[in-house]
Amino acid sequence: CYKGNETPVNDILWGRSFEENSCEKINIFGHTPLKEVKKIHNKHWNIDTGCTYGGKLSAIDLNTNIIYSVDKVK
Repeated sequence: CYKGNETPVNDILWGRSFEENSCEKINIFGHTPLKEVKKIHNKHWNIDTGCTYGGKLSAIDLNTNIIYSVDKVK
């Protein structure tokens, strides 16, 4: 979990490592396209499924953890 000014801004924006139980808050991120949404530990979600590159557009309902994805319209 990032703690205020202790973490450089670039690490917050572009960091790719998440420690288990490192934060109580949910972290939703992208910038690393995957074929499917990926849950890391219990609180980190990569929802970037590469819509810009012909993949799906994905979202997550944080109340239910249901993932919604639609194929890119051509």
